[in-house]
Amino acid sequence: SGGGTGGSSIDSTSTERPIIIKRKLNPPSVTRDERELVETILSTLRRGGNVLLPVDASGRVLELVLLLNEHWEKQRLGSAYNLCWVGSMVQNTIDFVKSQLE
Repeated sequence: SGGGTGGSSIDSTSTERPIIIKRKLNPPSVTRDERELVETILSTLRRGGNVLLPVDASGRVLELVLLLNEHWEKQRLGSAYNLCWVGSMVQNTIDFVKSQLE
């Protein structure tokens, strides 16, 4: 699955190249809850498990994708673990975000 940097990717159900949304300069620090979420995910992956995070198509999914993608890039985890974003609304969400960036 293509896209991303540092070997990480965010897959969509489309054949188009996925987009990665970057935070503004000087992003807010990661909260304790976000840090605990990432640590729990990595702990599970390191034990050979898989992680599925059911999330609705609201803005929270974009925050989650951004948080995980930033951590994957920073820690260079893309060669060890894949990030995939799948669902019936993925393409619609990507199209909406693209329209907001134009």
